[in-house]
Amino acid sequence: MELLGWAERYRARIGSWRLPASETKRAELARVYGTDGYALVEAVYAPFSPDPSSHSEWRLPQ
Repeated sequence: MELLGWAERYRARIGSWRLPASETKRAELARVYGTDGYALVEAVYAPFSPDPSSHSEWRLPQ
C-alpha cells in the first residue's frame, strides 16, 4: 500500500472515503490514521504551540 502524505490522505471529503478490500491493507491504513492522530495531539500539546486561551479570536462562544 502506498503511504501518502497528510494532505493526500485527508483532502477528500469523508463521505468519499472507501476502505481497502484487503484486511491487511485496512489494518495498515488504521495504523497510519492512528499515527497521524498521535502526531496531531502531540503538536497541539507541544510547548511551542500557541496557548488558545491567550487569543480571544480562538475562543468558542460559551
